[in-house]
Amino acid sequence: MVKKPHAIMIPYPYQGHINPFVHLAVKLASQGFTITFVNTQFADHRISRAQSAAGGDGAADFAGARDAGLDIRYATVSDGFPIGFDRSLNHNQFVEG
Repeated sequence: MVKKPHAIMIPYPYQGHINPFVHLAVKLASQGFTITFVNTQFADHRISRAQSAAGGDGAADFAGARDAGLDIRYATVSDGFPIGFDRSLNHNQFVEG
């Protein structure tokens, strides 16, 4: 039995970096990869807020891909800072952390 490759994808959590990674994840999954897409809780929170206005959730980017049979999993991890911490205003502290 041949095992299919499994990629763990962790995008840099800034605007403009996540969507291209989502597209790459779907592309790899369509080529037979199992994908585990890991987002920070902060990025997931921001995405969820934006998507909740449209009726989605943080993992909604992958709902259609999963419905099509692609093996994409979604997980969140802490970046070590509370959700309310201003990462832009405290960029150096955030990057160091």
